[in-house]
Amino acid sequence: MMDVKALIEKVVGKIQSDPSIATEFTKDPKAAVLKIVGTDLTGDVLNKVVSGVTEKIGGAAGGVGGAISKIGGLFG
Repeated sequence: MMDVKALIEKVVGKIQSDPSIATEFTKDPKAAVLKIVGTDLTGDVLNKVVSGVTEKIGGAAGGVGGAISKIGGLFG
């Protein structure tokens, strides 16, 4: 079974260190996660990772819009 928490941390770390990945995540979160993780994830696991990453970088209340604002703040 995949360690969702570890995958979330990996994706968040990559987003924080690479502005192009951050931009990609805001446009297509699922594609960005798959690119970073480099493996095929099932729909359920992929959705959990995307949700977890969005919460970590944007807050649950902010959703993707909040994530975009937060990502912008990481680099400025």
